[in-house]
Amino acid sequence: MDNKVFFLIDFDAFFISCHAIENKYINEVPAVVCENNKKGIVITANYKSRAIGVKTAMPIFKVKKIIPDILIINPDMDLYSQVSRETFKAISDTFTSKMEVVSIDECFLEVSDSYKKYGTVMNMANEIKEFVKTNFNLTCSIGVSSNKFLSKMASEFNKPDGVSKMLPTEIEEKLWPLDIQKMYGVGAATTKKFEALKVKTIGDLARQKRETVIELLGKHGFNLWINANGLSEDEINLNYFEINSVGNEWTLTQLSNNEYELENHLRDLTEMVCNRVKKRLKKAYTVAIVVVYKDFGEKLSKKKKTRQITLKTPSNDLEEIFPHVLELFYSFWNGDLVKLIGVRLANLVEDFSVKKQLSIDEVNVIKKYNVVESIMDNINNSINKKMLITGTNLIKKNEKYSNNFKYSKVEKENRKK
Repeated sequence: MDNKVFFLIDFDAFFISCHAIENKYINEVPAVVCENNKKGIVITANYKSRAIGVKTAMPIFKVKKIIPDILIINPDMDLYSQVSRETFKAISDTFTSKMEVVSIDECFLEVSDSYKKYGTVMNMANEIKEFVKTNFNLTCSIGVSSNKFLSKMASEFNKPDGVSKMLPTEIEEKLWPLDIQKMYGVGAATTKKFEALKVKTIGDLARQKRETVIELLGKHGFNLWINANGLSEDEINLNYFEINSVGNEWTLTQLSNNEYELENHLRDLTEMVCNRVKKRLKKAYTVAIVVVYKDFGEKLSKKKKTRQITLKTPSNDLEEIFPHVLELFYSFWNGDLVKLIGVRLANLVEDFSVKKQLSIDEVNVIKKYNVVESIMDNINNSINKKMLITGTNLIKKNEKYSNNFKYSKVEKENRKK
């Protein structure tokens, strides 16, 4: 392997496997994690049910037509969070502290030095796989390569309970023939845009001129092109157990002071950050933004502005957080050209530890909608796409855009006065 060596550890069918730790019978019959009611949607299916045709996001009434006596298990997020923390900690304590947790069931390890005590990289990967199985009754799939992206892609080659490697010299053989939709970081919208370049496989993307992809997709396109060619250089984020903040930044392909465009970027960034926080089963007390202006030769401190606000009650909800993001932005933006914009959520706490005194009306609303939205979040996270949205949130999103643009203009006029 070149210089750095990364593992991506992905627990197999994690949610349902957590239930099987104490009840092995679950692994012996077709089973799903799903709310057991007429409107239930499959969050996770075990491999026996997948082999018969059950898939994530499938309505339970359709599942029962395929397997009438399928075992249905109600979701238990407290259990999943506990197993996740304990397993990651045990791996870190036993094998290497260079760990970055990216979701409740995935983590990266950097083993560039630590693998040597096991003789080979593959020996270490298999040791970890057996350690997880022996100590936690879980199976995992491990991808091995020279950077995070390639190890992530390699982890998909031999599921479940497998170890796969992909050397940089093997990307043309193993990576490039894959459909572009199978590339980590490529969703339906990006796939549609790639049609203009006739990009159907990861190899098609890798062979494009870098400038052409950047012109089409901006910074995101540049990152995808780098990954497709196996060129990314990665570091491990060590703040994994008590991760204090999650953020995203966007460097604009062209300088902009267009309110509509900037607000759209802010909303997209806020949505991405909220989803990442939800995936870690967290909520945030602090909302922060960063804006970098066009460089007129000033010091960085003069062209970079940051603001933050502390919430009375922690949240990971887009519709609750986005108004605060806009408030922060318009508290100092004076219409100058913007070069970079970013959103960060900090002071994170466990989602299930948050306690709030609710009114009777709020309790009734939560009973009606909380289960549905929780299931939708889990499904969207499991397929790495935001495919599902409630009708209420769609209406709220449209209204929020409309109100925000009106608010922006009023604030701007007030500042002029």
